[in-house]
Amino acid sequence: MQILYITVSISLFCFFFHLLPNQWKDYLLLITGLSVSFLFSVKFFPLFITFSLIVFYTSRKLNTKKTRSTFIGSLIFLIGSLIFLKSLEAMNLDFMNIVFKTPEMFSINAQSLYLPVGLSYFIFRLIHYLIESYRGTIQNKSLLIFFNYLFFFPTLIAGPIERFQNFSVQALNKSKINLDAINYGLYRILLGIIKKFIFADSLIRYIIPIFNNPQEQHKLLLLIYIPLLTLHLYLDFSGYTDLAIGISKLLGYRIVENFNKPFLQTNIALFWRNWHISTYTFIRDYFFLPIFGPRTSTLKIYLGLFSSMLLFNLWHRFDISFLILGLYYSFGIVFWRFFQNIRTKAPCVNMFFSCKALIPIFILVNYIYVSFGFLFFYFDFNFVFKLMKYIFV
Repeated sequence: MQILYITVSISLFCFFFHLLPNQWKDYLLLITGLSVSFLFSVKFFPLFITFSLIVFYTSRKLNTKKTRSTFIGSLIFLIGSLIFLKSLEAMNLDFMNIVFKTPEMFSINAQSLYLPVGLSYFIFRLIHYLIESYRGTIQNKSLLIFFNYLFFFPTLIAGPIERFQNFSVQALNKSKINLDAINYGLYRILLGIIKKFIFADSLIRYIIPIFNNPQEQHKLLLLIYIPLLTLHLYLDFSGYTDLAIGISKLLGYRIVENFNKPFLQTNIALFWRNWHISTYTFIRDYFFLPIFGPRTSTLKIYLGLFSSMLLFNLWHRFDISFLILGLYYSFGIVFWRFFQNIRTKAPCVNMFFSCKALIPIFILVNYIYVSFGFLFFYFDFNFVFKLMKYIFV
């Protein structure tokens, strides 16, 4: 019944959306996006608006080399704000209750209010807009389209991180929705609902009791359930992405894909290129390439890969578990790059690892490696340490 309610509500909203004249559609999107943002982040909503206005009016002046200091200052402000808020979240502190004595009616007992859902995606979009404005690649300076880009409700909660250039073109050139777009949009919504609300939610309810008392379980059973946790994470996360893509399609927008068969990849590097693609490309374009550059030494490439992967995982949460998670994958991807260099100098090794018959084995090994890392996504360091000790010692 809940799934049917969600599907019908989304469909009716999109139907009403397309009944409006084009000039009113942007305003309906804005009202809806602001409302969703307010409901999910009651106390942080003024912060969202303030950050948005600062970036918008600052970016309008970023068109000459003389504004470099303003650009750098604004960038440091955004990155510093994200780090500060993430640090408070790691300490389970509520920023708004620290700075302001918020009324009791706003003291909602929800973990998401320590750091509102989607804040990282929101600030990432602001960083993207600021950088591209400084580079001169953003021509459209409409405040309405800018706010719709930031508060586009299908992508507010779990991304993906759309690029402004792609969004603004579609906002300016609205086309009438056709039957193919409706069918595809409903298909992705249905796929997302099945992934998230049927498979992922059912799977986690079945798995978590096993890990509540791991010492009472057979070690082989635990080894089987560890990869199932990773499967749950994929179904849950990609389910949200399917919903975002499907709803966007019904609204006449095409947004980027976030997953491309990550578990069918043969190595750790390919896995991360196809897992949460919008965040991967964001870190590549705005961290790895500007700092470490396309032409650099081997050591600098290793350092860039290591730092990028560490950042990729730490942005979820600043604590020891995600630090270890980042280090685990950082060492893995650096080792893989080092191994690739060895393959180029050893024809026999290269021939062996190029054998197509071994592809299923490489896929399985890669999936197992990834799965053990994602344990830190679900559990704290002490629990994972005790679990590994119980299984392997």
